Amino acid sequence: MSTYRQMYYRTHKEQVLMANRKYRIANAEEVSKRKKAARAANWDKIRAQERRSCAVNREKILERKRKCYLANKETICGEKKAKYAIDGESVRRYMKQYRTRDQYREQRNQYIANNAEKIKQRERKYRMTHRGLHAEQARRAYHERPEIYHAIKARRRAMERVASGANYTTATHIQHRKEIWGNLCWICGAVATATDHVKPLAAGGSHFPANLRPICKSCNSKKGSTWKGVNHVNMFAKAKGCHL
Repeated sequence: MSTYRQMYYRTHKEQVLMANRKYRIANAEEVSKRKKAARAANWDKIRAQERRSCAVNREKILERKRKCYLANKETICGEKKAKYAIDGESVRRYMKQYRTRDQYREQRNQYIANNAEKIKQRERKYRMTHRGLHAEQARRAYHERPEIYHAIKARRRAMERVASGANYTTATHIQHRKEIWGNLCWICGAVATATDHVKPLAAGGSHFPANLRPICKSCNSKKGSTWKGVNHVNMFAKAKGCHL
């Protein structure tokens, strides 16, 4: 019987597909219930098959998803935003649970390591395009989770206390360093709004005056805790006609 059905399907493929399509349309609710019941009854088996299929056809699946997203970007983004607006708490709870999985964490870290420069450029472009929105999101995040920001500041103060020169440098030293640089950002030349550790504390830098320079908010955010060596620093100093 099975062989006969296979032969019949091969010789009458279009007719069979059309009949199946008509049946599904006419009995959509019943078909949906049957599919859900079958999937629930064979969940482990189906998931194992899907994983094997994804492993074998990973590149094809990713390419298909990419094309679908690019072709329907506005619709997909709109649906995600609508879902988040309706049930944001549920989405955040799911994502928080999902992000604790070791597999996702490993994939994310690998992606960041392979695309570090691309990610930085994308984030920089987004901040420049949505400057007001970015500031509003930062303010909202601070009010929703102030303990995180307090922890970051506490860690920073602890690093300054244990850094060499912490007990030596005073406000007068810092003001003198600002005057040397004309109270201008040592990277871009804009009006300085903060004091920068040229070699970051996170990279083992000191809190002595020689390691301090004025910096603007934008450059301070971009520089972060990166350290490219003394030659890179001297290049900026030479370009501005100043010295360490």
